Amino acid sequence: MSAKEMFEKLGYELKIDGSMLLTYYYKGRIGLHPYEHKNTKPHLLYGTDKEIIFDKENKDFLMYSPSLREDYEDCSTEINMQELQAINKQVKELEWDK
Repeated sequence: MSAKEMFEKLGYELKIDGSMLLTYYYKGRIGLHPYEHKNTKPHLLYGTDKEIIFDKENKDFLMYSPSLREDYEDCSTEINMQELQAINKQVKELEWDK
């Protein structure tokens, strides 16, 4: 199974496949935090949408929640094991592991 197929199985769509960038997008939802945390305001939004950007020129990648990009500094998101496997597969396909 290719990395693209692995991402698609997880609900991602290929957004950009260019000479410099490769981007997958998962459309999640935006909502209020279900809990309060010492660093979280009760009205703080969270996003479950995810974008994974592979920078082919610099050989690195970034995963974040685009819905949080505009208003909050920390727009990082969690990576589950299936996503990690797809990321590792993509790294191999891009031949960054050599």
